[in-house]
Amino acid sequence: MIISGLRADEALAVVSRLRPATPRGQTFSAVLAEWDGQETADELVRRADEALVPGEGGRPGPGAARQGCHPRGVAPSHSVVGTVNPHPATCHEMGRNVGGLPLLDKVALGDHVCWTIDDDATRMEAIAAFVRAGLLARHKVIYSGDEPEAVLDGLERHGVGTQAALGEGSLRAVTAESSYLAGGVFDPEITMALWRAEIARARAQGHPGIRVVGDMTWASRQIPGAEHLAWYEAQVNTVFMEGYVAGVCAYDRRRFDPLRLRQLSFAHPGAAGTRAPFEPESSLRARRTRNPYGVRLTGEVDLSNRDALRAVIDHLFEGEPAATVEVSGLTFVDTAAARILVDAAADGPVRLVGCSPPLRKLLAFHGADRVAGLTVVYR
Repeated sequence: MIISGLRADEALAVVSRLRPATPRGQTFSAVLAEWDGQETADELVRRADEALVPGEGGRPGPGAARQGCHPRGVAPSHSVVGTVNPHPATCHEMGRNVGGLPLLDKVALGDHVCWTIDDDATRMEAIAAFVRAGLLARHKVIYSGDEPEAVLDGLERHGVGTQAALGEGSLRAVTAESSYLAGGVFDPEITMALWRAEIARARAQGHPGIRVVGDMTWASRQIPGAEHLAWYEAQVNTVFMEGYVAGVCAYDRRRFDPLRLRQLSFAHPGAAGTRAPFEPESSLRARRTRNPYGVRLTGEVDLSNRDALRAVIDHLFEGEPAATVEVSGLTFVDTAAARILVDAAADGPVRLVGCSPPLRKLLAFHGADRVAGLTVVYR
């Protein structure tokens, strides 16, 4: 929407009035970018778009507005319409103890996190903490990316006993060329097959889980097949939903175009940043269930992880003709995510169990009661 002849605060008021006027159950995201008088139309649109790029922690930028269904029908406190200034600051202190670097300490088996990082010292210290916790839990720990020897040296400097872990096979550090880029190109199917083989080996070795740190810097180079990375990041969620692997994909924001980084981040259920820890409560967690067969969803689903939800739902019926989707643990769902849940029944009978009253309204808006094969069970 283009608004002319108004000051920024007046335009903001117009956008704000759209929120209560939105039909019941619908949602929208909005940013307001003020033209600086010099930039081109494309530059203005790009700056507005970048306001929705995951910043610290992968959440929408400070100019984002978010609405959807939330416990008690109230949107979270950060869901406000804001203004994008002509030259917004790029560094935002999140008020957390960065010195202690609790950035990845809540990452659990089954989580798939996009970690956007722009500080090498912080990166190394957080990786060391993640690896140390994995070794203490007897997980198989894998680092895959550039300069694995330098990473091993960094782990040693941070007190991780790498030699013993390497010797007993609980720690591996490999290059991207021997994992993501086997054969000299990036092939998503081959890469997922390699991870599944790694999972089988770890299970056979008696590990209760795997922790993976993937340094994705290789994707910023001219690598054949890298254009399929976003698809891969979404599809690999089907591996994580089994609850055996915890994966952190480290993207150096200094190496990637912001819009490209946004696309890649959206394929992940969760996110972290240089100053923003991974928070399960504001992320999506999807876990495969066996009795009943299906998936359990918890946390929040919005623009920042909707692609991940879609990939999970697309693979809902692998192995069974019917499925149950447990949604009682979802605390925020936007209208597009609700549509994905409704569309799940296109491939077979689906039970949506534990729907909150706000989610019920969104499902009704999308015609859930008219979808054959879809059963909605409310709280």
